[in-house]
Amino acid sequence: QSFFVSPVGVIEQVNVTGSEFDNLIENGVQVYAHEPISNCHHNYCIVDHSEPDSDPIVITGSHRWTSSAENVNDENTVIVHDVRVANLYHQEFSALLTDPPSLAEGCTDPEAVNFDPDSSTDDGSCIYFQTSCDFIGDETWNTVEVGIYSDSMLTHVLGIEANGEIVLHVPGILIDPNTGSSFGVTAWQDINFTGMPNGLTFDEVPNSVNGNSQLCLSYSGIPVATDTFVVEISGEIVLDFFGTPYSIGLVSSALQIVIESNPNSIFGCTYAHAVNHSPIANVDDGSCIFAGCTNPTASNYEPHATVNDGTCQSELCQDGATSNLGDLNNDGAVGSSDLLQFLAVFGVTYSN
Repeated sequence: QSFFVSPVGVIEQVNVTGSEFDNLIENGVQVYAHEPISNCHHNYCIVDHSEPDSDPIVITGSHRWTSSAENVNDENTVIVHDVRVANLYHQEFSALLTDPPSLAEGCTDPEAVNFDPDSSTDDGSCIYFQTSCDFIGDETWNTVEVGIYSDSMLTHVLGIEANGEIVLHVPGILIDPNTGSSFGVTAWQDINFTGMPNGLTFDEVPNSVNGNSQLCLSYSGIPVATDTFVVEISGEIVLDFFGTPYSIGLVSSALQIVIESNPNSIFGCTYAHAVNHSPIANVDDGSCIFAGCTNPTASNYEPHATVNDGTCQSELCQDGATSNLGDLNNDGAVGSSDLLQFLAVFGVTYSN
């Protein structure tokens, strides 16, 4: 035995001469007797099926590891270097065991992020990497270029509250396409976003993001125009050039956000000159607010105004006095402010 090897085997006809079944058991090797006998013709050996990064292999062929195969027969041996093949063989191997050490259900696809090399039966639980906020921190990001990403088309409807997320990704290493040299990424800095649909804003935009990291950016709002908007991020990439920060200049990335038309009625104020005019409303709901002078005695009285905007002007008499003698501040009413203005100059003598 070795500290680095944990052999497991299945032997049929354990009592015949040369099986070595009892000898293996006595020496602590995990072997199992296959029942029923006489139907096990599986000639293979699986190495490192549970270590995808160690080059798992399957050794198979007609060779049955017997004296006849070694010394008499004309046999062949096939060695397969493939993690998926090794896992498939392991599933079959587990099914052979009379008392299997691992018949657990789980994800058996090595391409999945939750691949379980010890599972022999796939239970449909496999999860595959996506460029979304749910996979921030996953090692698969190491294969993705710097930029902004979403796992699906970002589509919203005009006039409807919208919420969305994108991932800002900065790899830990950039490879020079000309030389093939690798350089560590210090940061993506002086970040700037342009092209967001009108009415939508990011909750927070960082000025800088460190290398080998991802950041989930959320946005929200009510879109007020239909179109396909190209949202672009740009910033300066700084590399670690043998311990010295080195800028490679501005790097940009973009994705699309689509705002579709709304087939339903959008209620709001449809009058363009109203204070609360809604550019997306197609059905007026009577909520329009019009600003202007609401004093009927003012020279610029606006009969349609619903809110006084303080612009009222009183007519002048022939002697230059106002027609509303007590309305000193011309706000369309006589009140305490007029009295205070009067008292402020009471008793002051003016010369002609």
